[in-house]
Amino acid sequence: MIAQDPLAMAGACLHAGDYLGAERASRLAVDRNPWIPDGWFILAVASQLLGKLAESVEHYRKVLGLVPYNAEAWNNLGASLLSLRRPEEAEPCIIQALRLDPRYEQAHNNLGNALQATGRLAEAEACYRRAIELNPRYVGAREHLGLVLQSQGRLDEAIAAYEEALTLAPTNADIAMNRAYTLLQKGDFVRGWEAYEARWGCPEHIQAELPLPLWDGRPLGGKTVLLRAEQGLGDVIQFLRFAPMIRERDGRVAVCCPRTLLALAATCPGVSRVYTDDKPPVDPEIVCQAAIMSLPYLLGITLETIPATVPYLHPDPSLVADWSEKLRPEIGLKVGVVWQGNPDHKKDYLRSFRLSRFEPLAGIPGVRLYSLQKNVGADQLEEMKGRFPIRDLGRDCASFMDTAAAIANLDLVIAPDTAVAHLASALGKPAWVVLPFAAEWRWLMDRQDTPWYPSMRLFRQPRWGDWDSVFRSVASELASMANPVPGPRP
Repeated sequence: MIAQDPLAMAGACLHAGDYLGAERASRLAVDRNPWIPDGWFILAVASQLLGKLAESVEHYRKVLGLVPYNAEAWNNLGASLLSLRRPEEAEPCIIQALRLDPRYEQAHNNLGNALQATGRLAEAEACYRRAIELNPRYVGAREHLGLVLQSQGRLDEAIAAYEEALTLAPTNADIAMNRAYTLLQKGDFVRGWEAYEARWGCPEHIQAELPLPLWDGRPLGGKTVLLRAEQGLGDVIQFLRFAPMIRERDGRVAVCCPRTLLALAATCPGVSRVYTDDKPPVDPEIVCQAAIMSLPYLLGITLETIPATVPYLHPDPSLVADWSEKLRPEIGLKVGVVWQGNPDHKKDYLRSFRLSRFEPLAGIPGVRLYSLQKNVGADQLEEMKGRFPIRDLGRDCASFMDTAAAIANLDLVIAPDTAVAHLASALGKPAWVVLPFAAEWRWLMDRQDTPWYPSMRLFRQPRWGDWDSVFRSVASELASMANPVPGPRP
């Protein structure tokens, strides 16, 4: 059949949801006739739906080279560029789609996404509202309206937008999660933690299939609950603080977590045993399980009752002594730095920055910089070599226990919202966390401190993307710390 009419077959496969079949058939169609725009269009759509975004961009450009008046191709090209995190390139494509079809509701929504990704929040809001005006049942536009309102700090309006979207799509877990994040950011933990349980309906959150019942938060009568790590390493570090509260409920705690956190998790009060998450335990003493980020819900945590006693993690004393010997000859204020988070995090482009941002700090008299960066981003040390002094400690840290021991010998850690920031604060070390304008829910709103960590200080962007102001503030505070003005003599 494909040999006779590959274009018809490609269309049928696409309509049926067989994207691989649509890709194969449309490739055959354009191989036979490269001047057929419908063949390139189906190939572009199939590639886009299969996650082959760079290929879809090229295919949409082929379409537009043949039929430049195709509004759908312009819009879809913009959507692929957005997915590739290239919003500046996406914007003119989507604008062209709207020139061709001013009532194209999906294009208004996508233009809003491009504008939001570049920090033009008021313009993005107007786009979403126009899309909703054209189609009041447009769930995606209502969700994105909630996101842009949340980014502007208009939390009550954002919650209302999410709730309106949920009336149209009550089973949409992504919207339910955005509502949960906003409630938590507002400090409404009573509703927020309950709403946060909606995450199990999202594809990126997977419940471990262990033959254990879920713990409901009631006293355990001396029995053991298995806490399963989830999400990022920083999340695990942050939520390990709840283990002592389980012990207070007459329970014992086992933790299943990534290998790099294993030794450190074992030092947390209340944790009796640890297992790697690639080998879940078979232990008759473990009678139930709980996801670690469900603990605030199960324990009834409010903003006022967050346990914030630090340190609750402890480095190996022998490793601390080893690092002490390595760093002892160096004098001055020892400042550990990190600049790059996990690039797979969907908002990493907002929170991470270049190592070069620390160059002015290295020039402050009395300050010595030490890199704690691992893996992605560490290559920037070679790029900056010779520009300013910074010692690389990260290359000698094989696990978070090593990093913890190194931090124990430093005076301060400066980092974006990453696992190292959580680690330093869980160790009770001073940590300065630099945050984007639209910071994550856990940092609440308009605060320089945080109820999660008493030794942490927050430096927030005053405007979208304004790292310059943040690092000027950091440099000023660091200079004062390194070279305090002497007080009056008695």
